[in-house]
Amino acid sequence: MAQPCWIELPPKRAQHVSFTEPLIKFVANEYQQDPATLKEAVQELTDLRDACVVRPAERHESGLKAINKYYGRLCALSKRFPFRTSEPWSGTPPPPIGIKFAWDDLFAANSLFSRSKTVALEDVNYEKICVLFCIAALQSQIGAISNYNSDEGLKTAAKNFQGAASIFRAAASEVHRYYTTTPSNDINSTLLNALHLVMLAQAQEVVWRKCVLENRKDQLVAKVAKQAAVYYEDAFKTLKELANLNKDWVQLCNVKYLYFEAEAHFRQGLFEDTQDKQGQALARYQAALRAIQEADRLAANMKFDVKRVMATISAKLKTAEKENSTIYLQVVPSPDTLPFVERQNLVSAERSLPDFMSKDIMGDDPFVAVVPLAVHQARKRYEDRRDEHVAQHINQLRQVTAACVDDLRAMNLPGALQVQESGDAVPETLLAHCQEVQAAGGVQWVEDKIKNLPSLSQMCQDMLDEARSSLDREKSEDERYRQQYGAKYTLEPSDRIADPTRKEVEKFATILQRSRSRDEEVVSKYASIKPGILVMCKSPDELQQILPKDSPGSQQASNGTTSTLRELLSKLDELRTARDGMEAEFETAKAEDDISGLLLERGADVVEEMAFQEQLQRYKPLEARVEQLVVETNTVMARTKEAFQAFAGERGMQTSERQDMLSDLEAKYQGWMELRAHLTEGEKFYTNLAGLLERQQTKVQDFVLARQLEAKDFVSSLSRNIAATPSENYGSSGPAFSSGSTSQPPAASAPPSQQQPYTAHGGYPQQQQQQQQPPQSQPRPAVGGYGASAPPPSYGGYPAAQPQAPYPPHGAQQGQQPYWQPAPSAQQQYGGYAPQPGMPQSYGGAPPPAYQSGSYGAPYGQPPQGGPYGGYPAPASQQPHQQQPPYGYGAPPPGPYGGQGGGYHSSA
Repeated sequence: MAQPCWIELPPKRAQHVSFTEPLIKFVANEYQQDPATLKEAVQELTDLRDACVVRPAERHESGLKAINKYYGRLCALSKRFPFRTSEPWSGTPPPPIGIKFAWDDLFAANSLFSRSKTVALEDVNYEKICVLFCIAALQSQIGAISNYNSDEGLKTAAKNFQGAASIFRAAASEVHRYYTTTPSNDINSTLLNALHLVMLAQAQEVVWRKCVLENRKDQLVAKVAKQAAVYYEDAFKTLKELANLNKDWVQLCNVKYLYFEAEAHFRQGLFEDTQDKQGQALARYQAALRAIQEADRLAANMKFDVKRVMATISAKLKTAEKENSTIYLQVVPSPDTLPFVERQNLVSAERSLPDFMSKDIMGDDPFVAVVPLAVHQARKRYEDRRDEHVAQHINQLRQVTAACVDDLRAMNLPGALQVQESGDAVPETLLAHCQEVQAAGGVQWVEDKIKNLPSLSQMCQDMLDEARSSLDREKSEDERYRQQYGAKYTLEPSDRIADPTRKEVEKFATILQRSRSRDEEVVSKYASIKPGILVMCKSPDELQQILPKDSPGSQQASNGTTSTLRELLSKLDELRTARDGMEAEFETAKAEDDISGLLLERGADVVEEMAFQEQLQRYKPLEARVEQLVVETNTVMARTKEAFQAFAGERGMQTSERQDMLSDLEAKYQGWMELRAHLTEGEKFYTNLAGLLERQQTKVQDFVLARQLEAKDFVSSLSRNIAATPSENYGSSGPAFSSGSTSQPPAASAPPSQQQPYTAHGGYPQQQQQQQQPPQSQPRPAVGGYGASAPPPSYGGYPAAQPQAPYPPHGAQQGQQPYWQPAPSAQQQYGGYAPQPGMPQSYGGAPPPAYQSGSYGAPYGQPPQGGPYGGYPAPASQQPHQQQPPYGYGAPPPGPYGGQGGGYHSSA
């Protein structure tokens, strides 16, 4: 048995690349969550890549574990994020992440027409294939250095050679799947298939050596040797067709093919010798000697020494010839007519690859908090459905509250009751309201906020104008190129590809215009309530002087009637508090509602509609309580009307000047509370809108820069083609170049120095290396997997803090709702009922009731309870379960400029 000599592959060498910036930017733009939470995991991935492919991995199981771990995490990452690949971006949002992966070509130097040594592509599939090559190469090295004198060492070698064969085979399949032109010589699919055969042959050889060491039967050893010979022959035939390969590998495969042919014949001859087939055995020895002599001739300069085996076969042949000529006297057939030696295959590359994304290989998934983009988008579609569903029930509560306010106002309650109970003194409720107004800053606070609205609005307008200007410049440049190059300029027209982006910008403009209309309503509302608020800023003594005295002849209702009416008003206050609490409970339930787990569990088998309905069942108990509160409120209000009839009958139907003024001040207080909520929400709205516009402006700039780079590259290519085409060929076969200058047109304007350029396919080009880029593959159909973009909730036409509108594929039918819903009608905006006269409409959502939480004029002697917007829930920042990301990373804080259900929020 000859000493082992193996083909072991050197690993490909990668150049350093950082995942941090592109991933962090993508998470900030598309997920609206704080990307700082992922920074450590992303940096760990970069460090892991440096340790196992930038620097050679250790030739040990520990090195194999490290590179397997990196590959598993890379696969997990590519399932969660859309990375740029060789397939052109279809336009379906979001734009893919572009990271340029650079790898050295192992065999470029051996090719006459080789490409440059380093090949860099913005293609995650290229990275995966190169890493697979490194895994297989490392396994070939581990197999080659194993201990072949021990059973454990032989098992280790066989396992690693078979693993390398499986991975080379899988890598070849991936190359064939993604490329029509191979990016580099060392990942040519033909080469990878040949290496797969080499590794299989070496694994079979290891098994053969184990059989020999264990003194297995000659017939079995012959069959195993024959299969090894077949594998080496197939590998030799494939490798010799590759001009850019190490010739020693080709020669070694040929030598080993001949060696194992000789071993197969020799062992089969030994077996036939025991079966009284001495003549046939003699022919086997002759065939074995002929093969081993040829192997010895070819292996003259190799470490694979076959001379001892050749001597053994030669000696056996001489003995067999002598015995047959003197004893057996059997006919010796020609070696060429011998039956084929049967084969016994004991290795395979058909086994499935390891589950690289299992916990055993890649460890705990550091990106588990980031759901796959398809799930993320489905979650957003569910959140839109859920918010609409919840808003219906919240509006039902608000409509009941508004009806109560109207009924109490019509009965002049609680003013009529206050007049009887307080006499000529200032009612305790009015004093509490005055103290609240004064503590909040009175008219000065309101006027300061109103003065600030125009500057906030103008800031947003400036961002819109800049976005429009950028798109106009891109369109102008596109038209200039088309005029210069005519039909040769085949890039997508600006009017078509920029249309979705322009529509996004114009929708923001519509939103901004509506907000300005709301601002005007707020100013008008303030003018109507300002006199009453000025009165409420007076001291108690001044109020005492201002309030008219009760009419001397006013009748007094009985204590029983008064007590009954007061109890019913208190009960209405309790129900109001309960209804306001229901809104907060709905918001809490929404904050705790995450359908991601269900979507991940169902995987590709999920039916969205069924999953959505199943998830919405958790709101059934709250919905039942809403119905109960509505019924109970209507019942108590009916009893209040009856009690008021009795009260009015005893006191008299006429109203006093004092009663009218108390009722008017109560209305002015409620108007001040609404106005305060409007201004607070308006300020939040403009802050949130500015954040959305900032991201939209960035996306517009990225889009424009991508178009500029794409146009520049295309024009450069056109100019080179024109320069390389003989003038007599112009207008003949091939591209019909239009007449005109063949010089390169002016380059697109350079991007700002502080911003990293964004490639035409959504990537960020790194510093240019001195390397020739291989041609990309022909376009293939885009593989679905990220899902359709999710339509965010549209509360009265105002944007939610969600990813910006997509650039849809040109000509593709939209399978989902548009990314932005059209502005709802006035009835939709106001929850199905019209606002009361004199009340400004809220910024996009249903108007709040005209009184403060917990009071229709507040319980006696107590300031009003609840939120400042007559039932609007507290901002989400007060809820411990809902952590808000810092400004600038995407989602602005919850709380719409009047959104339904407290819903100007990030659903990310």
